[in-house]
Amino acid sequence: MIKLGMVLLSTVLAFSAFASLDSYYPADLESSIHNATSRNSGLKEKLGTVAKKNHHALTYKEARTYLFGQIDLQQDNQGYYLRDVYCHEEFRGSDVGPMKIPGSSQVNCEHTWPQSKFSGGEANFKVSDLHHLFVTGSKVNSTRGNNNFGNVKGRPPVTGCEIASIGKGPGGMVFSPPIDQRGDTARAMFYFAVRYGMSIDERQENDLREWHKTDPVDEDEKKRNNEIEKIQGNRNPFVDFPEAVDQIANF
Repeated sequence: MIKLGMVLLSTVLAFSAFASLDSYYPADLESSIHNATSRNSGLKEKLGTVAKKNHHALTYKEARTYLFGQIDLQQDNQGYYLRDVYCHEEFRGSDVGPMKIPGSSQVNCEHTWPQSKFSGGEANFKVSDLHHLFVTGSKVNSTRGNNNFGNVKGRPPVTGCEIASIGKGPGGMVFSPPIDQRGDTARAMFYFAVRYGMSIDERQENDLREWHKTDPVDEDEKKRNNEIEKIQGNRNPFVDFPEAVDQIANF
């Protein structure tokens, strides 16, 4: 009886998730993606419109409160903690917990698309858009700075962090996250490009496309997408439809 109840609950949850996606996206979007005969700008524009749907701007303080105190907050038998996406360092303490913002000397809010490279309008949306914000340690956040992402030649590690790299790439200095974050980073960048009508340079885009394929969408990323929709109203379409990346000529 318990097993049957669990199966029914799983079925209901799966149906609810499907129904949510079905109501969020245009009815013809999936066919537009799967039936495209060539890479086209029309799909990029359509996804940009979709990414704006229901999106309401948070204040930066609200965004950090949700990021640190809900979306990326984790808990084990020792209590609450935050895990840096670049070095996998764990941060604990009295200022880490539900709806709390930890001290910036240890933990930072990483803007995957650097603030210094924002252009155009909607600055209040960009700075607090949870789809491209992640938890990082302050040191590695400073090391990444506003460098482009890319594959580092020789993969010299970041000081004190063996799983991330910074160094020379084909177009200059680039930063490379650990393997399990690369796809998430790529899809956050693709989202930001279509949501705000911005461009990713070709060298960076080539590496991001590679990362998108080698680190595909997982259940944690889907769950994060769902949580962010509940908070700011919109979704990252490249998490829901990762195949759409191949149907876009350039970002």
